[in-house]
Amino acid sequence: MLHRQVCGERPFSALWLLVVLLSIFSDAHAQDGTRRVLILYPDSNVNRSSLIVGEAIRKRVLERSSLDTRMHGEFLELSRFTDTGHRQRLVQYLAQKYAHITFDAVVAIGPESLKLVVDNRSHFLPEVPVVFCCTSVARLANIERPPDVTGVVGDFDVSKTLSLAEQLQPNARKLVVIAGAGPFDLQWAHIARKQLAPQEKRFETRYLVGLTREAILQELSKLSRDTIVILLTVFRDGAGRDFVPGDLTAEFVRASKAPIYGPYDTSLGHGLVGGHMISFEAVGNETADLLLKIINGTDPRTLSPDEHRTRK
Repeated sequence: MLHRQVCGERPFSALWLLVVLLSIFSDAHAQDGTRRVLILYPDSNVNRSSLIVGEAIRKRVLERSSLDTRMHGEFLELSRFTDTGHRQRLVQYLAQKYAHITFDAVVAIGPESLKLVVDNRSHFLPEVPVVFCCTSVARLANIERPPDVTGVVGDFDVSKTLSLAEQLQPNARKLVVIAGAGPFDLQWAHIARKQLAPQEKRFETRYLVGLTREAILQELSKLSRDTIVILLTVFRDGAGRDFVPGDLTAEFVRASKAPIYGPYDTSLGHGLVGGHMISFEAVGNETADLLLKIINGTDPRTLSPDEHRTRK
């Protein structure tokens, strides 16, 4: 019993010490007038889409703010390391690393980054306003959003990409949707099934979800020209290999006998025909505009999430 009591008191003591340190450095921060922002990237520094968003945020804030604003960034690699232990270690690491810094806001890129922050605010970045982006309505619905968490909601509606493809391929009779085996991939596939359900009856529909890279390539090589292919994300294939979204796009396009569409503008230039796409630079700019309001003193609870409009 004594051992349990002593071990149970250690986290409380550490937390109390952290609170004291934060209060001390918070006073110094308030006096120097500097604004500090932490940007959380969901994956590694090779994920081009989140890098585009982060760079757009950084540039716009520095260009439009008269305040001394300093940006910090962390790559969470949540798609590669999906276990609970990784998330717990991340929270501990970030809490210790930034114990001496008081942030004016944190930017969470993507639903996984947002969920990590929201679920751990009592231990990590307590009472710091959160601005999120690159999160769909469907994914946001699964996250309990506190009043001081606002952001830019992405219009990730794959049915609009299908509608565009139908205009370009009026004689199409088949539909193939591709997604990987990672948690984000599987969630995307689930959302896509719901979004496409009303339109599927017009097509012979197949979902190539969770297959190996080789199996996807083989299936694409068999397709006829009257097929519409929609590529979502492949963070991980069925063999457990990790990829950065976009890495496989050109390879899939070369293998496919049917045109391929998608919802991300980062896939353009790799042979993708197009789609109802998110502009990551535009999302970054819109996110920065919300961020600027907060670091200039606007109460985040008065800022409702904005909806980013995709482009064709």
